[in-house]
Amino acid sequence: MTLLCPARTTKVTTPFGSKSIEADAVALVSVSESGLSVFDLHDSKNGSVKITLNDQLLSLTPGHHVHITRSNRHLGHLKQAPSIAHRHLHSHTISSGVTIHHSEFWLPTAIMSVDTLKAIFSSSDKQCQTLSKKLLKTSALLHHLSAGKPNYSTTSDRSSLRPLNCRTKKLMGDEGFEPPTFTV
Repeated sequence: MTLLCPARTTKVTTPFGSKSIEADAVALVSVSESGLSVFDLHDSKNGSVKITLNDQLLSLTPGHHVHITRSNRHLGHLKQAPSIAHRHLHSHTISSGVTIHHSEFWLPTAIMSVDTLKAIFSSSDKQCQTLSKKLLKTSALLHHLSAGKPNYSTTSDRSSLRPLNCRTKKLMGDEGFEPPTFTV
């Protein structure tokens, strides 16, 4: 995975569409033969992390992940980063035979499991410390906004999503809702 945090707007073109990330936004990107994965870790305005696929524009917000693939393997993309916890996974296939998987991810699990992020958080470099503070602030805000939502799940066993016990509080209307379990 590659961490992108450009000083000016940057565009990356891949076989699975082009990705644009504006200045001061932070995203994890993985491009392989099987697809393109993008995790929006932090941005300061709407539309800072975008993917253009054919005529479709996908705009991400912090805490959201998208994987674009021609493969029909459901959840196969989550094996690239099995320790990053997800929830609200949705998939749809567009007319060109490309499948778009979208989910929310739990930023603390990305920080704890991606080597580049771990290095940034342990660095004494001033720029790294500034970036760490931005990511922690975004993480805290996302945690606050997601109170009462279903738990995140991880694919650490590489075969199914398992709930994480990170939250038990339920909001009205969420009673009895359990996060789904998916099998690859």
